[in-house]
Amino acid sequence: MLISAGLQESRILPLPGADSEGVVGALDFLKAGNWKGDAGVKGKRVVVIGGGNVAVDCARVAVRVGASEVTLTSLESLDELPAHPWEIEEAADEGISLNCSWGPNAVLNEDGKVTAMRLQSCLSVFDAQGRFAPVFVDEFTDLPADVIVFAIGQAPKLAGIVAGSDLLLTERGLLPVDGTLMTTRVPGVFASGEVMTGPGSCIASIASGHEAATSIHRYLCGEDLSKDRVYRPVPIYARYQKASVDSVEHERRRVVMPQARGEDRARDFRQVELGFTRVEGQAEAVRCLRCSTEVCVGCTFCARTCPDYAIRVERVDDPDGRCVTRYDLDLSKCCFCGLCAEQCPTGALVHTGQYELSFYTRDLTLFNKDEMVRAGGGTRATGRDSLPGAASGPACIPGRPLTADSSPANPENARSDTAGGSE
Repeated sequence: MLISAGLQESRILPLPGADSEGVVGALDFLKAGNWKGDAGVKGKRVVVIGGGNVAVDCARVAVRVGASEVTLTSLESLDELPAHPWEIEEAADEGISLNCSWGPNAVLNEDGKVTAMRLQSCLSVFDAQGRFAPVFVDEFTDLPADVIVFAIGQAPKLAGIVAGSDLLLTERGLLPVDGTLMTTRVPGVFASGEVMTGPGSCIASIASGHEAATSIHRYLCGEDLSKDRVYRPVPIYARYQKASVDSVEHERRRVVMPQARGEDRARDFRQVELGFTRVEGQAEAVRCLRCSTEVCVGCTFCARTCPDYAIRVERVDDPDGRCVTRYDLDLSKCCFCGLCAEQCPTGALVHTGQYELSFYTRDLTLFNKDEMVRAGGGTRATGRDSLPGAASGPACIPGRPLTADSSPANPENARSDTAGGSE
């Protein structure tokens, strides 16, 4: 048996008055708004609690199903909101008010129905180590509301699943699972995904599903579940800094997508992005990054796409050209999802089998640029020497370039080739 039910419930803070009529979770609200076109907020004042993309979605759906006034309030300041910047901008264009640096304190009600949300001023959300540790001050305000939508995260709904069994849940309602074998305390019962980790990335859930499938196959075949399995820790990495396009020429920047006016699109679920004109489409096409050249152009798509922050790219943007000065791949973090290779616009990154073998044998868990660049020959990292008709090349020596032309001093001739081979 595999339990992979995900997070099916919206979290609602246990505040005073949280059981009042008019308090609803994000998932139920979005389901009603998108499926029925009516979430019971027509002509009402709606307050959305949260600062992520789901919270913004709730606010934008609220105005589309007839709310008279919508306010999104969050602990984070405007600069710290976890929602995508364009989502926040589009929400503001649709008349949604942003009330940042305020946290929920209590739900005010009259005769059991919501009348307002009491908020408390929040000085900071995270501590010096980046951990969630909000600091409040004794300053309060009451925000009038008829409906309050909590969009602060999701939780599992496993009580009915584990009822009558020996399975136990943690205080957070999660299922204790061996993170490598995906086994529970009950033989023959396995789990994967967010029921064991809590909120996370889609690719991490997929990876745990692959591991669970391996364990289930071995269990049914009577084989050793732990033989040759690789333990993968889940460390916390520093977040990348926000990307800056200050050094990019204006003509090379992304064409702005035309959109329907905010006051018009907020009335219903019409198309928001209207598409490019012929001239705008041609201008956008000109920005192509020399696709299929198998030459790294330093776009950093691989690093920005990697869910495990296993890739580090440093580059210099000069008026005369872009130069990659450092390219590191840490295989101790890589989950081999293949997203880096899928996103590479020039085909410089490819999937190979030998690349995964290097991970399993643990000969080298850190690939630097000198080992990854190539000059047409085969390398341990690329597996090119195993391809039919491929020219044989010298073996890679860590810390030493394959040829003079592939050294960091001549980046135009260097080609990064790595893989995220699927497991």
